[in-house]
Amino acid sequence: MNTLHYIYSIVAAIFMGISVAGAQSHLTFDETGHSFGTIREDGGKVSYSFRYSNTGSEPIVILSATTTCGCTVAAYDRKPIMAGQKGEISITFDPMDRPGAFSKEIRVFTSEKTGPIKLSVSGDVIARQKSIDELYPVFVGDGLRLDENFLAFSYVEHGKTTRSTIKYVNTSDKSLRLRLEPEKSSGLLNLEYPAAIPPGARGEITVTYAPSAASRVYGTLHDLLRVYVNDRKSDTLISATGISVDNRDRQDDKYVPKAELTKNIVKFGAVKYGEGESSGSFGITNTGNAPLNIRAIEISEPEIEVTVHGGEKIAAGKTLTAGVRLKHPTDHYGPFIGRVRIITDDPFRPMREIKVTAIIGD
Repeated sequence: MNTLHYIYSIVAAIFMGISVAGAQSHLTFDETGHSFGTIREDGGKVSYSFRYSNTGSEPIVILSATTTCGCTVAAYDRKPIMAGQKGEISITFDPMDRPGAFSKEIRVFTSEKTGPIKLSVSGDVIARQKSIDELYPVFVGDGLRLDENFLAFSYVEHGKTTRSTIKYVNTSDKSLRLRLEPEKSSGLLNLEYPAAIPPGARGEITVTYAPSAASRVYGTLHDLLRVYVNDRKSDTLISATGISVDNRDRQDDKYVPKAELTKNIVKFGAVKYGEGESSGSFGITNTGNAPLNIRAIEISEPEIEVTVHGGEKIAAGKTLTAGVRLKHPTDHYGPFIGRVRIITDDPFRPMREIKVTAIIGD
């Protein structure tokens, strides 16, 4: 087939799919699903070819074959498929770092414009043996490794215990002394860990938030712990964060407050660098049927001020309008983004955020 004829065939196939009503040409697959069965994670990529034929009377072009993740790749011929011609689409799946059962869909779009043809591959991946470095990627020093050093607790409720763990391993042939010292403390964090770790031993550091039912601490909790091994200060910090809120298990779940914001972003647009200030507002509406208590207000940037404060109360069905003042920054140009975090006793969504934006210029 010469180049001009080839190009004409592609154009004709595409436009025929658009303009020829009731055309009978279609791409028919021998099968639309395939199971790879049980495969090994470290066994390499696996492939399967789905065979098709053009059972119509007009040429067809495969325009694209999209997959549901980067682990699955489709390869196909982009030339027109003439009437009666056969071909195949090869699907390759990479099992590395994807242990367990899988099912991936491939959508084939053609010039017929009849909607995608759906193919699928599935199977079960046997997990490979991971190395110590993969299982414990955080190297502390002297042979001590951790599986992570950042813990995000989401909501920490008063009167409840919220717990997580960090796994450790001593890869050395000597016993190690372990000590964790707070560099930033919320006053609510509890730790359990061994003072000495034998050679080759594995275990856990238990990190717990357990505010009392009568606690008056609300808002962001952030604890930083410095790791010491054999009394030497390491470069490793363990970070734990959470948001302290009321106990959300209310006795009467029909009589509750509910916080809604009138806007999620306060936009100031273009403002002058280091000159003056701008004002805006947002509203907090209590759409519940019990009084809403504002527990805490947190502001991310010193240039932002708001007129609502922790301790205020909003009656059921009422709206509190909060003023926002932006002091024009004097330390940078360009986009400015700050956040106002609002903590309430809404049991369904106790934390809400308002974004404050501006463009700083001359």
